Amino acid sequence: NFALAKQYPDDNQIAKMVSKMNLTKGEGPAIRGITETIRAGWGDFDGFFKKELHFGQNDLDRFRKMYLE
Repeated sequence: NFALAKQYPDDNQIAKMVSKMNLTKGEGPAIRGITETIRAGWGDFDGFFKKELHFGQNDLDRFRKMYLE
């Protein structure tokens, strides 16, 4: 776990995680549950990434550019 080790994934590790997520078929209710939990606890995904994963705005922008269409 990256948070427990106080280490952050590098670009290659993030790419592997995203690839694995893309291959894993999630159940609709599970995905909705995750989304609702993040919104209830952090307001939105940006809040989660900033508060829990300590992403800065530049990190979020880079992450979006790399993985979102």
